[in-house]
Parts: sequence; structure tokens; C-alpha cells
Amino acid sequence: MATEEHQRLANIVKSCHESLRQLTKEHGATAAWQEHTSPRNAKRLAEYAKAMRQLAAIWETNEGNVELQARSRIKWAIDYITKYFFTEGIYLQKRQREQRLLESYRAEGKLGELECRLMEEPPDRLHVLDVGSCFNPFASVPHLEVTALDLCPATEDVLQADFLKVEVAAHGLDQPELGGG
Repeated sequence: MATEEHQRLANIVKSCHESLRQLTKEHGATAAWQEHTSPRNAKRLAEYAKAMRQLAAIWETNEGNVELQARSRIKWAIDYITKYFFTEGIYLQKRQREQRLLESYRAEGKLGELECRLMEEPPDRLHVLDVGSCFNPFASVPHLEVTALDLCPATEDVLQADFLKVEVAAHGLDQPELGGG
């Protein structure tokens, strides 16, 4: 059962989401996003970030209740990443299956000039881009190297950025730069 404080925090988050949906309906996605991320909305975004951080703290205290643990998206993501890359060998199985498929295509002459290299094993630490991070919940996971971004970070280890405006370059490739602006 949610406490009064839990409900208050959830209402802050839901209200912010509803406002963005309404702005989108009225003005379209681009104008809505500009308004949502404008300095006029900074106080609301800061309140949202603080509420999200506090809600996550409440959710993460459900360690003693297995049913409530399943509701923790953070725990689920960490568990899934760990199983996929490190404990159940799913990553390696998929790479081996892909390698066999590539070899069969190569044998049939269907690949042409295409050259694909697959990692034999996952790296010791995976690089994770956590967009909309809020408070960098993956920071303490030893096998993850996290770059955390948020419009309005709740903690100092999260970079402040509007991901829709972050410039992305094709590093080391002969491709044009991609960018937002």
C-alpha cells in the first residue's frame, strides 16, 4: 500500500508526464519538447528529478518482498544485463549462432565484400549510456561503466543534457556527422 508521501511523489511525476502529453497534443512534439525543456520549466523539472529520486529510494527498499522486487526496473535491468552477458552465457550463445550464420552466408557467396567481426566474449566492463538517468542507479554495479545523462539530474554524477540535442559523431568511420540542434 502506498503511503501519502509515495502518492505525493508519484503525482508530481505523473503531472509532469501529463503536461508533456498535453503540450504535444496542442502544439506538436517539437514545440512541446522546447517548452518542456525551457528555462521557464526548470523548477518543475527539478521537482520532478527530486521526486523520481525519492520514489526510486522507496522502490529499492522492497528487498524483503519478492513481489515488490519484481517491480524495480533498476533491479530488473541489472539482473538482465548480468544474466545476458556474464552468468548464463546468453551473449556468447547468440554470438556463436551469429558466427555460424555468417559463415554459412560466406560459404554461399552471399556476403560479398562485407566483413563482420564478433567479440568472442563480452568485455570485463560494459559501457552503458543511461539516458534519462535521474540519479545514476547503475553507478555501483561493478561490471558497468556508465555515462548517465538527464535533463535535470538529481545527483552530481549525472551529466545534464537534452539527449535530443546531443551531437553524435561517427567516431573513426568515414561517415558524416549526425547531430541534433
